[in-house]
Amino acid sequence: MHDVNEIGRDAAISIMELNKGLSSPNLGEQCKTIAEFPSIFEQFPFPVVINSIFLKIAELFREGNNFVRLGILRASTDCRSQLEKLTISDDIVRKLIPLTDSNDPTARALTLRLFGVLSRIVKDNISVHHVLMSKLESHYEVELSAAIWTAYEFASISKAFAVSLCPILCDLLSDFTTDIDTKLKLIPLGEYAYHDMVFLPKMRKCLVQLLSSHTTTRFVTIICDTLTSLEIHSPIYTSNQIELLLTHFRSASAVDVRTNLLSNLINLANKLPNQWDSAHISQLCETFLETSTTDQEKATILMVFYHLTSSVNAAELLSCANPLSKPCVSVCVEHALTGEVATSSSLLPNALSLACKISRCIGVDAIFDSESVAAMLVAAHAPAGYVGDHSGFSSSWILSDSGPPLQALRLLYSELLKFFEAFPSYVSVIGSIELFKEVRLSGSPRMALLCQFLGRICENDRLAWLPEPSELLTQLRTSCNPVSPTCGFDQLLQVCVLVFRVANGLPLSKEQQHDLLECLARATDDGSGAAAASATTLDPWIVYKLACKASLHKQPRFAAELFEQLTSLAITEKNISWLRGLAAFNCAHADLFDAVSDLPLGGTWVPKLISAITTASASILEAQQLVLAADGHTVHRFQTAYFEIRSVLLSCLARMCNEAFQAGAFANSGVCSRWQQLRRMNAALMKSEGDHTGKITSNDQNPLISLRSLLPLWKGLEEKVSALTQQCIDADPGTLRHLNAILDLVHLFIEILTKCGSPAELKIPEGAGLSDCSVPVSQDSFESAVAILRQLVAHSPLSASLLVNLATHLVSQSPANFPSLFFTRCQSTQVRLVLLPSTNNSDTLTLSSGASLVLRVMGVVTQSQMDGQRRPLRAVTAVKLILNLQHHQGPGGNTNECLGMQLLPVRGDFFSGEFCVDLPSMVEVCRLTVEAILLDDQQRKWKLGNEGGAMASLNVRIESVGNNSAKSVGDTRLVLQNFNLPLPMQVEGILTAATPSQ
Repeated sequence: MHDVNEIGRDAAISIMELNKGLSSPNLGEQCKTIAEFPSIFEQFPFPVVINSIFLKIAELFREGNNFVRLGILRASTDCRSQLEKLTISDDIVRKLIPLTDSNDPTARALTLRLFGVLSRIVKDNISVHHVLMSKLESHYEVELSAAIWTAYEFASISKAFAVSLCPILCDLLSDFTTDIDTKLKLIPLGEYAYHDMVFLPKMRKCLVQLLSSHTTTRFVTIICDTLTSLEIHSPIYTSNQIELLLTHFRSASAVDVRTNLLSNLINLANKLPNQWDSAHISQLCETFLETSTTDQEKATILMVFYHLTSSVNAAELLSCANPLSKPCVSVCVEHALTGEVATSSSLLPNALSLACKISRCIGVDAIFDSESVAAMLVAAHAPAGYVGDHSGFSSSWILSDSGPPLQALRLLYSELLKFFEAFPSYVSVIGSIELFKEVRLSGSPRMALLCQFLGRICENDRLAWLPEPSELLTQLRTSCNPVSPTCGFDQLLQVCVLVFRVANGLPLSKEQQHDLLECLARATDDGSGAAAASATTLDPWIVYKLACKASLHKQPRFAAELFEQLTSLAITEKNISWLRGLAAFNCAHADLFDAVSDLPLGGTWVPKLISAITTASASILEAQQLVLAADGHTVHRFQTAYFEIRSVLLSCLARMCNEAFQAGAFANSGVCSRWQQLRRMNAALMKSEGDHTGKITSNDQNPLISLRSLLPLWKGLEEKVSALTQQCIDADPGTLRHLNAILDLVHLFIEILTKCGSPAELKIPEGAGLSDCSVPVSQDSFESAVAILRQLVAHSPLSASLLVNLATHLVSQSPANFPSLFFTRCQSTQVRLVLLPSTNNSDTLTLSSGASLVLRVMGVVTQSQMDGQRRPLRAVTAVKLILNLQHHQGPGGNTNECLGMQLLPVRGDFFSGEFCVDLPSMVEVCRLTVEAILLDDQQRKWKLGNEGGAMASLNVRIESVGNNSAKSVGDTRLVLQNFNLPLPMQVEGILTAATPSQ
């Protein structure tokens, strides 16, 4: 992060150079400077800088020619988000508004468009509103187009402008002299009439009349879209709107019009499902059964029914007591499943999805009973032809390249999984239709979707009809052919993931690993011949991705071998350290799982368990050191901290098992030596007091109390996990769930250790073996582990044996390795803090003792989305500033004192606040540190730390400026402390404190 003073100095230099370029008489120099000012805004995104620069830009826009104005408009469009920080909107409007009266229509158009770019900061300016509405009647095409575009920008964010616009809009649309193209551009503005509920019926009436008088395709589609959007914002005439769309759909013959009308029906069903009634459903069903309705239109109608399942009266809407009297949804579903359907249509998957959701949301009835489940899935398995010339395998329509769209298949698989979760007995249908036999090593996205679906089926339970890994690998080997070079590796690896999931945690044998690599080599062969089945002969990137998938899906030994083989292909030391760190991490978990699996059922198995856990902890710590050498402080910061957490977790488990074993867990005699010693001590004490019963009473010391000494270790681990979780604002949801599950696990053990030592929990441990640690089989995630451990704690009395059982269960599962390939980044978040006042080159700011300092904090939160995201996954809406004063106390250490906290909203991406700091009266050197804690839209707190730019500091030297001068101004802290007292008392206190002593 740049030094604060350097930022101020660089900003001043940039502003000076910008002013010089803008004032240049050379037009080329001016245009070059104009093109560069957005980059200055990105470099210094603070209001004071943006105000200073754009005020000069607005002046040049007024004085320059149209070429300069066009350059300014384009540059301003590029930095539109930064211009929202402007705080001098009135000054800018005063400079630009005279241009709207210019004799040049191009200049007026450019000015209007600049107002559109600045709409966020001038949206409430009445002068701009009046100018803009007057320009909607312009006879110049360039000016009219600019006015309409700017009207859209204002109407979407300004209620006042939208209300004022509605009467003018209705007049323009009703005027026969208004150009047809102009009407087409103006009609969508009617969507914003919902701001004026009094004028809304008139606007709707105007649009409906326009729909009856203009029947061309463009007019019908635009007007219907506008009416639907208006209805979604203000659901007053929903029934009339549905009737209008259905009536026009039956009378329309143009494909574009019918498609648009069905799209509007889907929007109404999705946004307003509770506004529909049975009459609308009956009309849709009649339309569905008409012969003129195409398969694609039928598929869209089924999606309307699908969205209506979320209605509060879905049972009444979608069910029919007597299907013979009138058509209903069940008849439509049966018609879709039994009729002739084109393979490229979405009709069949949409019908299956609808049937699944109806059965879950409404209940199992005639629409979807057990026989129809099998019939539907068998229909899905019907062959649609052959794929390839030599494969010999037929593919159903779900795998055919000419099959339904991928979006329809995703919805189908999602609904099937939810249906099988609600009705587990139906999952056997997947085995009866032999859907696993469709799997082959292909880079097709349809095959990847199928493998993901079947993999989720394998996770639910170990079903008897699931194929063995060897059977699936044999099938892949016999059907494997080179795939297209354009196919993605991720899609190809989904088939390998299915093999791992079918194995369900059981390690693949050497032969099976060789078969899988051989299949990958043949699939990625470029035609030069069969590739050797070795990790070093395959593409290194696909081998790395395969190793990550293997580590993620319970195959750590295979992953460790692949990572180790890749080290011979790495060039840099950092890459070698990274690969060896991953190999060591996976190898440690594989060794631990093997060691726990080989423990004897009786005898001294607990010390062997402790030794295995300790060894694994040390190995993971070595892996952490390797990752630390591979940019562990920057690029792999998350991985370094995560490895440390996993190592410390195992270390805590080993310490707990050791203490529990010493406390008598599974002692062969039934009573451990510590208990026997306590009994003798208690008996001797009682004998000296005259009590010869020799029974254990509440005076006995519970041996489990020694386990409470481990609480600092577990609480330290809790702090590490919490700190890492709060840094993961940019992580994928899977990583956060994984870390939260580890935190819940740590909390569970802290709760148990806190209870140790209580007399009420006294229990004599009895001998036990490894077989007593058996627990129900579950998935290997930490989430399921915590749930099972809590059940064990709830149904078992607290004892040393229980603690060992919990640790044994946790480490004896199939290895649960790192989450989702170590922090899959879904967005990028950076904070930039600036403190005022500041110093040069991190120098010390000298202040007098007992003085007060006003510290201003400015900051910018920059969030960027990954590809395919419209908005950040966790948008920052507020910032909590914490001001700490660090006292330097020499070699003895430093002390921190919290001086204040502030909660500030983030406006756009900018925030600012001020602290009034009362400095110490003693002479010393201290540091003021400001930390920014981010709050997202769900009020979750995130701490990015100094690495994310969320911390800034200022060194301060407190010096005495003389006793007399210090006394002459009184004690400022006294003033602040007595600020709530009446004014005469405050003045009297100040004068008394300032009076010199006699």
